[in-house]
Amino acid sequence: GLSSWLLSYRSALFLGSVVLWAASLLWLWWHVEDWRNDLYILGDRLIIDVEKKPLFFSEQRKQASLDMIQNVSLQKRGILSSLLDFGDVLIETAGAAGSFTFDGVGHPAKVQQAIFRHMEELSEARRRREREQTKTDLSTWFQLYHQLSQDEQTPSSE
Repeated sequence: GLSSWLLSYRSALFLGSVVLWAASLLWLWWHVEDWRNDLYILGDRLIIDVEKKPLFFSEQRKQASLDMIQNVSLQKRGILSSLLDFGDVLIETAGAAGSFTFDGVGHPAKVQQAIFRHMEELSEARRRREREQTKTDLSTWFQLYHQLSQDEQTPSSE
């Protein structure tokens, strides 16, 4: 009676513990893989956020030009994230891309600085191209002016 009931109770408790343990491991694996599968790419002209779920369930990809970024901020939640230097980098963009969140990245302040550096390099490259275009335009205009003034000074033979 009582001993067989205790044995079945212990067996049920053990089986329940094993199922709970297995479910906890599966939950932990899912969240770690979900975090590991996400890609954050900072290119010379683009910023790309690829969020993948484990086991090929879904993939979402967002990208925006660095020119479209309006604000980059970082967020650390709790003491542990501050101690381990992990946090989120929040990127607000103009246009259809909306906002990006780079979740759980290491050294978020360095990521933020890298984004700012790439934005500045892109702006500097644009300014350099504009200066070169202005030089080319001025050179063309001066050549045209010189040619027109030469044409005016040359007497026409009749």
